[in-house]
Order: sequence, then C-alpha cells, then structure tokens
Amino acid sequence: ISDTVNFICLPGSEVGTAVNQTVWVSGWGRTAHLGDQSPILKQTWLHTMGNRCNTYGTASFNQEKQICAGRYTKDSSTCQGDSGGPLMFESSNGQWFINGVVSYGSTTCGTEGNPGVYTRVKYYLPWIESKLKAA
Repeated sequence: ISDTVNFICLPGSEVGTAVNQTVWVSGWGRTAHLGDQSPILKQTWLHTMGNRCNTYGTASFNQEKQICAGRYTKDSSTCQGDSGGPLMFESSNGQWFINGVVSYGSTTCGTEGNPGVYTRVKYYLPWIESKLKAA
C-alpha cells in the first residue's frame, strides 16, 4: 500500500455500464507490441465500448460477463503482461471502484480502434462475496 497503490471498492449500483464511460487500467505489461515489460507501474484511460468487441473477431464476447474498452486512436492500451490488472472507475465523489479485470485483446497492442476485453467484476459479485464471508 502506497500513495499510488491502495485498496479499491467492489462495484455497486454506482458503477454503470454506459457506453463511452471513462475507465482506467494499470499494469506492468509490455509498453509496445513485442516490447519489454514496464519496470514501473503504468496507467492509462480508456472508454467503454458496449458490444463493439463483437465486431473485432472476439465472437465469444459476452456483454453480461465482460466489458469492451479501448480508445479510438492508436496511442494507448493494455498489452501482454497486464492480464489480471484492474479496470477502474472513479465515481463523481472521487471513490474508486474495480469495474473489470484485464482479460485479453489484440495481439498487436495499441491497434487503432481495436478494444480489449475485461472480465466484468459486477457479474461475479455473488461468488466474490461468498468467498469473503467464508474467509
């Protein structure tokens, strides 16, 4: 735990599923396709893209269980090594929530208009809460 890494809230009703919602990702993954792993924690913002992942060869995309997010320009995305990292949302009162978990995306990171797929945490809340109660 530090000034830049801290606990995060599980999603509730304040974490919506609106298209074009700004979300943040962070990780130590590659900084470019076939590039090196980052020696420092990186972060970037993305936009949620609704069902757009269906049109980019991810036929198994399930909007109930997954979130499609990316940018419409070629400048920033998740990459190999970022999997398992958080997709985060900041509420209007400054509270941070985990919205998703980095899952998969284009094999060529940062491809223009080619979004990534994130596991939707809210879908798995009953399972997560059952494990927390059992701990």
